[in-house]
Amino acid sequence: MSRTLKRNIFYVQAYDSEDVEFYRVTRSTTNTCEVERLRKTIVFQNEDVQWVEPDLKSSGNLYRCRVIRETEIEFKSGETGIAWDGKPVKQTCIIYMPMI
Repeated sequence: MSRTLKRNIFYVQAYDSEDVEFYRVTRSTTNTCEVERLRKTIVFQNEDVQWVEPDLKSSGNLYRCRVIRETEIEFKSGETGIAWDGKPVKQTCIIYMPMI
Protein backbone atom coordinates (compact mmCIF):
# COMPACT_ATOMS: atom_id res chain seq x y z
CA MET A 1 0.00 0.00 0.00
CA SER A 2 2.85 2.42 0.72
CA ARG A 3 3.87 2.99 -2.89
CA THR A 4 0.35 3.85 -4.03
CA LEU A 5 0.01 6.68 -1.47
CA LYS A 6 3.17 8.58 -2.44
CA ARG A 7 2.25 11.99 -3.96
CA ASN A 8 -1.50 11.36 -3.48
CA ILE A 9 -3.56 14.33 -2.33
CA PHE A 10 -6.08 14.18 0.48
CA TYR A 11 -8.45 16.79 1.86
CA VAL A 12 -9.98 17.37 5.27
CA GLN A 13 -13.38 18.98 5.68
CA ALA A 14 -14.68 18.86 9.25
CA TYR A 15 -18.31 19.46 8.30
CA ASP A 16 -20.02 19.36 4.92
CA SER A 17 -19.08 22.40 2.80
CA GLU A 18 -17.01 24.12 5.52
CA ASP A 19 -13.33 25.07 5.29
CA VAL A 20 -11.19 22.63 3.27
CA GLU A 21 -7.53 21.78 3.88
CA PHE A 22 -5.42 19.90 1.32
CA TYR A 23 -2.47 17.60 2.05
CA ARG A 24 0.01 15.78 -0.21
CA VAL A 25 1.69 12.52 0.86
CA THR A 26 5.47 12.87 0.91
CA ARG A 27 6.39 9.50 2.46
CA SER A 28 4.41 6.46 3.48
CA THR A 29 4.65 3.00 4.96
CA THR A 30 1.96 0.38 5.28
CA ASN A 31 0.52 1.90 8.48
CA THR A 32 1.60 5.55 8.51
CA CYS A 33 2.33 8.40 6.16
CA GLU A 34 3.82 11.87 6.24
CA VAL A 35 1.82 14.63 4.56
CA GLU A 36 2.53 18.27 3.79
CA ARG A 37 -0.15 20.93 3.93
CA LEU A 38 -0.88 22.68 0.63
CA ARG A 39 -2.34 26.12 -0.04
CA LYS A 40 -5.67 26.49 -1.82
CA THR A 41 -6.45 28.05 -5.16
CA ILE A 42 -9.90 29.52 -5.73
CA VAL A 43 -11.46 28.21 -8.94
CA PHE A 44 -14.83 29.96 -8.59
CA GLN A 45 -16.65 31.98 -5.95
CA ASN A 46 -19.84 33.89 -5.35
CA GLU A 47 -21.16 35.59 -2.21
CA ASP A 48 -22.03 32.27 -0.52
CA VAL A 49 -19.48 29.62 -1.51
CA GLN A 50 -16.10 29.00 -3.06
CA TRP A 51 -14.81 26.09 -5.10
CA VAL A 52 -11.15 25.42 -4.31
CA GLU A 53 -8.32 23.17 -5.48
CA PRO A 54 -4.88 22.52 -3.99
CA ASP A 55 -1.97 24.68 -5.14
CA LEU A 56 0.37 21.89 -6.22
CA LYS A 57 3.40 24.22 -6.29
CA SER A 58 3.05 25.11 -2.61
CA SER A 59 4.38 23.24 0.39
CA GLY A 60 3.90 23.62 4.09
CA ASN A 61 4.08 21.97 7.48
CA LEU A 62 4.57 18.22 7.72
CA TYR A 63 2.21 15.96 9.68
CA ARG A 64 2.24 12.27 10.56
CA CYS A 65 -0.96 10.31 9.83
CA ARG A 66 -2.29 6.81 10.19
CA VAL A 67 -3.24 5.04 6.97
CA ILE A 68 -6.74 3.61 7.27
CA ARG A 69 -7.01 2.56 3.61
CA GLU A 70 -5.70 3.82 0.28
CA THR A 71 -8.45 6.44 0.12
CA GLU A 72 -8.48 7.51 3.77
CA ILE A 73 -5.97 8.74 6.36
CA GLU A 74 -6.38 9.82 9.98
CA PHE A 75 -4.57 12.67 11.73
CA LYS A 76 -3.56 12.64 15.42
CA SER A 77 -6.40 15.12 16.04
CA GLY A 78 -8.88 12.49 14.89
CA GLU A 79 -9.73 14.28 11.65
CA THR A 80 -10.07 12.07 8.60
CA GLY A 81 -8.55 12.89 5.23
CA ILE A 82 -10.30 11.68 2.09
CA ALA A 83 -8.54 11.08 -1.24
CA TRP A 84 -9.04 14.05 -3.58
CA ASP A 85 -10.67 13.10 -6.90
CA GLY A 86 -9.19 16.00 -8.88
CA LYS A 87 -12.38 18.08 -8.91
CA PRO A 88 -12.81 21.43 -7.10
CA VAL A 89 -14.20 21.15 -3.56
CA LYS A 90 -16.98 23.42 -2.27
CA GLN A 91 -16.42 25.42 0.91
CA THR A 92 -18.55 28.03 2.66
CA CYS A 93 -15.67 29.60 4.59
CA ILE A 94 -14.94 32.50 2.24
CA ILE A 95 -11.37 33.58 1.54
CA TYR A 96 -11.49 37.26 0.62
CA MET A 97 -9.32 38.18 -2.32
CA PRO A 98 -7.84 41.69 -2.52
CA MET A 99 -9.17 43.88 -5.32
CA ILE A 100 -6.58 44.92 -7.87
